[in-house]
Amino acid sequence: MQHKQWIDAAFYDVAGSVAVASKPELQREVLYWLSHIHIVDRIFFAHLTGKTHAFTSTVSDDIPELDELRGRSTALNDALIELASSMSNQASQEVVEFVFTDGMHGTMTRQEMLLHLSTHGLYHLSVTGTHLIKAGVAMPPVLLTTMLHRH
Repeated sequence: MQHKQWIDAAFYDVAGSVAVASKPELQREVLYWLSHIHIVDRIFFAHLTGKTHAFTSTVSDDIPELDELRGRSTALNDALIELASSMSNQASQEVVEFVFTDGMHGTMTRQEMLLHLSTHGLYHLSVTGTHLIKAGVAMPPVLLTTMLHRH
């Protein structure tokens, strides 16, 4: 979850950079995917904590402003880190039944849910990174080894 938080923060930095802000279509694309990731994070956090959520889709055209979305994402990533670090091995193996936003039923262990959140965001941001590169903007680092080396 710390790796996820680090990647998200790097993409929020890029989304707010002059290089991206000067390209409104590119900034909207980055924010769209950051918003999608945040929605999925909220849905699965609800599943992990046994709460309900009101989402009927994992996407929205109603994208919050950059600072607002970043604040929400940072707070949720902090909560995910706290949840993951306090979870016992036994709790991480517990199977949780839930309903996807399309109405299909699913089951995953809590550990699988956390892994999903980590890989889901990484996938979308990596693909978005290729659009950044094509627009002449450097892609933020995403590799776990890079994060560990820097910290």
